[in-house]
Amino acid sequence: MLLTEEIRDIFLKVQQCSSTHQKSHKVLCNLYNKHSQDVFVETFKEQIKKLVLLKHTPSTLFRLLDFCSAFIVSVSEESNKLNLSQEELLETSTHPFLAEMFNLALQYHDHGIPEVRYRACIFITSLLKHLGDGFLDNDICDKIEEAMLERIIDLKASIRSQAIIALARLQDPSNPECPVLRAFIGSFNDPSPTVRKHVVEVVGISGQTVSKILEKLRDVDAAVRVASYERCLIIEPKYMKIEQRQTVIHSGFKEDNKRVKNSFLNKLLPKWLSCYNGDYLQLLKAVKLDAYETDFEMTEFLNTNLLEVFFKTNPINEIMEYLPINEYKNIPLEKLTTEAAIFWRVLVNYLRRNVEEFIDQVIPELPSFCDYIYSYHKENTDKKLEVWEFFEFQSIMANLLLILTGYDFSDEAGRNKVLRLIETLLSNIKCSPRVIDELMKIYIKLTPNIETLTNEVSVIISNIREPLVEQGPTEQQIHDKEFQVAQLRYRTHVLMENQSEAVKKQDFEGAALIKNEIISIKQQIDEIETNFEERIKKSRVTRDETAVNHHVLNVLISMFKSREINKVTTAIMTLKNELILPFLQYPDPDTYCRTIECLALCCMLDFNWAEEHLKPILNPLIHYRVISTLGKKVVLTSIRVLSDLALLYGAKLFKRNSSFECTNGDLTASNISVRRLANKSRRLYTINDTEELDSLVNRCLTLDELIESLLDMLDDDQEDIRYCAGQGLCNLLRIGIINSSSIIARLCLKWFSPVTEKTDLKLQQLIGFSLIRYAQKVRGSEEIFEGAVIPILSSIANAPCTSPLVDIDIDNTLRYLSALIGIRKSTCIVNQHLKLARTLCHKIQTRPQDSAVPFYTKMLLCLEPTLEDPVVIQELLQQVDHLLKEIPDKAPSRYLKKFKTSLTNLTNSTNSFNNRTETTMPSECILPSVAEEVELSSQDEDNNENLKSASESEKTESINDKTNRKSVRFQFHSKSNNQRIEENLETQEPEQSKRKTPNDNEICNSIQALHNEGNDNEVVEAATKKSKTYHLKKKNANEKSHRLESSTGNGKEISEKKEEKYGRINNQYMTRRNASLTRKMTEESENSNSNNRTPSSEKISDVSSNTVDSTTSRMSELNMSKSVKRKKLRSRRSNDNNDEDSTMLETIVYDDNCQLEETLFSDEEFTSTPPLPSNNKPNDTVFSDEEESVSTTNTYSSVQSDDRRAVILTETSTDSEGTGNGRRSKRLKKFPKKDT
Repeated sequence: MLLTEEIRDIFLKVQQCSSTHQKSHKVLCNLYNKHSQDVFVETFKEQIKKLVLLKHTPSTLFRLLDFCSAFIVSVSEESNKLNLSQEELLETSTHPFLAEMFNLALQYHDHGIPEVRYRACIFITSLLKHLGDGFLDNDICDKIEEAMLERIIDLKASIRSQAIIALARLQDPSNPECPVLRAFIGSFNDPSPTVRKHVVEVVGISGQTVSKILEKLRDVDAAVRVASYERCLIIEPKYMKIEQRQTVIHSGFKEDNKRVKNSFLNKLLPKWLSCYNGDYLQLLKAVKLDAYETDFEMTEFLNTNLLEVFFKTNPINEIMEYLPINEYKNIPLEKLTTEAAIFWRVLVNYLRRNVEEFIDQVIPELPSFCDYIYSYHKENTDKKLEVWEFFEFQSIMANLLLILTGYDFSDEAGRNKVLRLIETLLSNIKCSPRVIDELMKIYIKLTPNIETLTNEVSVIISNIREPLVEQGPTEQQIHDKEFQVAQLRYRTHVLMENQSEAVKKQDFEGAALIKNEIISIKQQIDEIETNFEERIKKSRVTRDETAVNHHVLNVLISMFKSREINKVTTAIMTLKNELILPFLQYPDPDTYCRTIECLALCCMLDFNWAEEHLKPILNPLIHYRVISTLGKKVVLTSIRVLSDLALLYGAKLFKRNSSFECTNGDLTASNISVRRLANKSRRLYTINDTEELDSLVNRCLTLDELIESLLDMLDDDQEDIRYCAGQGLCNLLRIGIINSSSIIARLCLKWFSPVTEKTDLKLQQLIGFSLIRYAQKVRGSEEIFEGAVIPILSSIANAPCTSPLVDIDIDNTLRYLSALIGIRKSTCIVNQHLKLARTLCHKIQTRPQDSAVPFYTKMLLCLEPTLEDPVVIQELLQQVDHLLKEIPDKAPSRYLKKFKTSLTNLTNSTNSFNNRTETTMPSECILPSVAEEVELSSQDEDNNENLKSASESEKTESINDKTNRKSVRFQFHSKSNNQRIEENLETQEPEQSKRKTPNDNEICNSIQALHNEGNDNEVVEAATKKSKTYHLKKKNANEKSHRLESSTGNGKEISEKKEEKYGRINNQYMTRRNASLTRKMTEESENSNSNNRTPSSEKISDVSSNTVDSTTSRMSELNMSKSVKRKKLRSRRSNDNNDEDSTMLETIVYDDNCQLEETLFSDEEFTSTPPLPSNNKPNDTVFSDEEESVSTTNTYSSVQSDDRRAVILTETSTDSEGTGNGRRSKRLKKFPKKDT
């Protein structure tokens, strides 16, 4: 026990502070040496077991486990070193103490509690970490490996992470079959970013793992990407492939996270530069690929970004030392490589932007540089180059021309030198499109006038296609010339023989004559040769070679792409008619592709040209539906042209080309087909027949057919065509040309398809982004998406088993469609959701057995209807009730019930007041009248902290005027106050007979019933208390109205006509009702029997309190704007009918279902439709007024009618002038106002 307590004390100190570890370590070592090994090990083992099996995980536990691991390893190593030599140390087994601790941790690695498994893994990891370069027995290593390989697939990510860290000491990167390495490769795709991060950090470097580490450079988690770049620091560039180096650099420059970007720029790039001894050209060469033209483009992009980073961080003088220029400030041609040209171009541009004083040290004068470019171009055009050499030559030329672009062309001599260089280079057909573009930019910069520019380009093109060529003589002329020369030479030969004979005969005079004749014949031969050479002359010969045609079209395309070319000139018109249009007949697909692109650029300059040449431009797009052997490049060009023309001219371009019907009674191909069908005849097909193909072209040159063609291309076998077709459709969608629900449905299905996610991720992202933008920006998109819902769900439900639509996540699909409809957050969304709900219900009703019914019903749950139109909500509820009876399936029925519940809750949420009164009120009760409820509302509005402005009142009044529904079924929701009062006074409609109105006869009958029972005391006391409450409310309302008028300043201007009408109707109503009430009470009171009184104060009190509570809480939400109007009404009424108003009884009638009479409320207070009244007969009316029945003296019952009236008036007047509060005001304080 003493050893246990000492170990516990040491553990307590260790876990509290790290500074005590060294001292505690010595104390623990002394305990280990002091006690026997077995006793210490068992005691220590028990304490470690308690740490591992703790129910909770304190923050200091891991510090304690680390201390214990360090102690165990140090004790084991010291014991081995003391007893064994180095050689024996290698051969000995693991120390028993260390082995026992490993066995203890392995005992709990598969415990049922995750926390225990986690601590066991932590302990093993800590032991292996402190071992360093130590050794373990194979048995222990095998056990650890087996246990940790099991934990590497644990459900908890933290346990998997610790298992990976532990296995890092047991991996063998040199063994491709290592099980640990295979487990690590699988963990690279772990769902937890922490696990992926740890795998990247601890995995060994090998051929298998390098590619996996580089894949994590584009991980979704920034910490994983940082760890990947940290690991790339260990891997030198020479151990990577060139493509992998490009991947690392490209990922770094495309990074958005600042932390990852800093790790790449500040750590990785300097490390890689140091691997090449700081030589920038060597680093650029290390990331160079030159197999294809795209490789050169990527290499140039990466090199440019690399150099710009280095130029910002390193001294410019040191950087300039790596530029291999000579004394003429040029790079020698034998040293001019791609990386040298890029380095030169980036350095020159950087100096021009930032350090202009050094620019003259790295570039020559303009004429000298032009000669340099020409000499390099001539050297490479005179020799035959390989494909990769030609790409390198064009890349170097482009970089040299980019340097030339930054020169100052103000000098006339230098400008002329540049113009001659450009004309020379453009005339050479060995120029790539990129070089032509750079040349054209300089040419346009030197020649800003469009007319002059187009004329000069026309001359260059003419010289290319029709150069001046020497035209020699014909074969006949050559034969005649040679025959004449032969004759003369033969004659000369004969004369020479005669001359020799004359000399032999010593006939010198004859020899002299023969000699003169020979000389004459030779002169004739020379004249013939001279005359024949003069016949050779120069003439223009048309070159119809494919390379020449491509070069000419590239020059035109480069010129038309310039923004400066924005109008049609005479030269452009000539080029189109005489050069571009004839190229359409060429069979070469590359020539045809360039011709279409060039013609489309011309059409963008003039709308009439676009109309005229739309058919040849779109021919490849239409023919591809029938002839799939057309070149991919031609089809892609046609799709891009269609998209650009649609963006530029809109749908009007296709409306005028929507039909190509023949005139003068001729039949189109479609009419011929219709007539053949009517005559029940069929045209036989022949292989060489082109009638059907031509009719197809004419028929498909409508916008709908073109869109249909693009939709078909979304399912093409070639990925480029699918993506290009998607781009075209999305462009048409963006500008609003596509407004068809069926097209939207097909695009949505393409986006939902799992195949698209696997094979066309770029296309899926493009479609998804375009659909969202369409829903946000295009007006009326809600209706189009609403129409696409049913086709989408029907297609998914009816898809065959082999279709990829079967694997669509229907829940995500439904939520996505609902979000697209509601993405604009406008008021029309409510109606659109309700409309979609009605459409779905109607679809279910027409075909209840359809396989898509479960999807339709599930879609209803994703909608967000609101009570904008109560009529529609009620109809939906009825329709859902009908569907529940017809659909036998459980799942659709369950969804419909949920949808019905949501609609019911939506209705009840705005009708909660009616629901409360149904449970607390009897079937027919009398409460305060309309005029007095106005007073209640004024009193309730005094509790508001902020006064509403008069402008808000006007807005509320205008809303009330607009909402005037005609349906008797929903009068409760739609009637205005004035209309309801008029109906109560003048017209009692038959449809409203079921609702009780506060007329005089009912009030008198109620009072008479109490009077007949002998409850005169209750009648008098009720009148007294109600008068107190009425006048108190009236006083507060007057003060409130006065404050409102003083705060707003324009209260008198709010709806004066309505105020007059409201006051007139109320005065008329109250006068008639009070007069009738007084008359009835006077006549019937004489017949009352005072001995038969049956007070029912408790019942009356309960009913009255409940009714008043509900009424006051509801009336407190009347609009503040009414208070101004009602204040005037009260003041007018108090002057005219002072006595009658003081005796007025507050009454409100409820129908059989305890629904509040519609005359109580204004239009804007409700957003739901109340339930219809039932046909039950009304119960006896109960009149109540007080919480407790207060018995008065019996003198009231014996007084005559006139005296009783006097008593009532006296009591009312006295209480009204006092300060006592009636029961109704108490209830308002006790039950605060509730929101509807």
